[in-house]
Amino acid sequence: MTLKDVNDSNYEKMLLNLKTAVIDMYQEHMYLLESDKIYPFEKDQIKDILWCREDETDLKNCVKQLSKYLNRYYDKPVMLFLDEYDVPLQNAYVEGYYEEAVKFFKTFYGTTFKDNQYLEKTVITGVSRVAKESIFSRSK
Repeated sequence: MTLKDVNDSNYEKMLLNLKTAVIDMYQEHMYLLESDKIYPFEKDQIKDILWCREDETDLKNCVKQLSKYLNRYYDKPVMLFLDEYDVPLQNAYVEGYYEEAVKFFKTFYGTTFKDNQYLEKTVITGVSRVAKESIFSRSK
């Protein structure tokens, strides 16, 4: 999954761009809709994502949900590659909706990575150089 295009002039538009990135990821795994390993209500959840009917809470959990489906389908832990994870927050900082974005992505990243028992490995890349003055650095 890449977040390179998850940026815009306001929070709502940024969320729409994230939904597009998630739809792209889900489309790669549409074969899950034909599997008997995925329950009917889970297929409905996948369709909600594909038809952009998910709400903000669903969006926060969608990567973990897909990880669960893939884990069950393949009977193996999932490997997740997230490219340009920092683009949404960097853009939010510049555009002035940083606090909203941080609140959202704190849960999104926590659910996706920290609380996701279906992952074996994760590779995360970013575009920003982390420095003492970076928005991603902790203040002392």
